[in-house]
Amino acid sequence: MDEEEAALLFGLGLLVRNASAVEYTLHTILVHLKGIPRAYAYKSAEPGTWYIKESIKRLDAMGDDAGLTADALVSARALLSRCTVLFEDRHRYVHGTWAYDDERQTWLTLRGRRKTNWPEIMTTSAEQLWDLAAKFDRIQQELTLWDATHFGDGPDESGRYASTKRG
Repeated sequence: MDEEEAALLFGLGLLVRNASAVEYTLHTILVHLKGIPRAYAYKSAEPGTWYIKESIKRLDAMGDDAGLTADALVSARALLSRCTVLFEDRHRYVHGTWAYDDERQTWLTLRGRRKTNWPEIMTTSAEQLWDLAAKFDRIQQELTLWDATHFGDGPDESGRYASTKRG
């Protein structure tokens, strides 16, 4: 294994870790939107894209009776939309096949696409993986802040908000 492959694999691990933190926070937001008292008893093992779709459905169903401001609803939808794009990018790395192209001296990801007879073949680099992992880290922080602001117990003694997921 050379340095580039090691950087790819380390970046892939970081991407998976950061994406799973986003999935956890998306679950937290969904149970808060639904008012579910026992968070871990409700669909705690679904994929991130499912939490996004269910949260959007819930936001649409809540409408003006959400107990959230119009700005909060808009920002939630924007965050969920960004998460959708990030998870689509993540799927290429996690669910695709990796191959090294000797001719071009680069790594490729190959992924089948639904409703098409052709695979998606793209070059990849450690830099792309690390960048995507960083984007997941940023969105996770934004999701946590949104959740803590709207469903948390308020600021602590230092003025920081914290998200709460009640078991």
